[in-house]
Amino acid sequence: MAEPAYVALAGAYARQIRGGQLAPGARLPSYAELVERHAVSEIVARKAIQLLQSQGLVRCVRRQGVYVADRIDMVRVSPERQRESAETSFRNEAEGRITVERETSRIPASAELAEAFDLAAGQLITRVVTKAAEDGRPISISDTHQPLDVADASGATWLEETIADRLPTAEHAQWLRTRPGDLVKTVHQRFCGPDGRLLMLSDVSYPRDRYDAFTFRMTLRPETAGTEE
Repeated sequence: MAEPAYVALAGAYARQIRGGQLAPGARLPSYAELVERHAVSEIVARKAIQLLQSQGLVRCVRRQGVYVADRIDMVRVSPERQRESAETSFRNEAEGRITVERETSRIPASAELAEAFDLAAGQLITRVVTKAAEDGRPISISDTHQPLDVADASGATWLEETIADRLPTAEHAQWLRTRPGDLVKTVHQRFCGPDGRLLMLSDVSYPRDRYDAFTFRMTLRPETAGTEE
């Protein structure tokens, strides 16, 4: 399925920003210029800029224009970004060719994982290791565990994430090609269902210099169905 026009347009500018062709502080074309240059509608142009802004790549200055952000962060917008595939997430922010490898297996749950999932120690669970690279350079590795009756995190209603600079596990260090003692940026994720059941645990590692920081956004006043206008 072809990606929406605004996603493709945002991706093209995201790759220029990530690749350094558009430096911090550089001004992006106006909406009118985007429309003329890329033969898209104004709605597409505006949605593309909104997507770049939600990803932390640009900042909008009223009555002046849109500028490349001074600090390039990873903006984690739940639930949109969390439900993207690794291919989609990195394609929209990277300039090079993205490759993703997945290894799925069933393993006996360790005592720690069994306790987390409320299972018997040694009971089989699913483990998925996802490795991403850009032009052959490793940029991410994740280690995900879930009970056998859970296919994915689509049933999750809330997500808890813990961010830290840590020493990577041996497998993560090997993939990211870190030197002994080097720290990496880690994200520990807990996906839970409406009944509070833990559905998935995921540990993601990135090279420490890939992102300056991680930014989180959440809706404090979610819209509810049936609200009168």
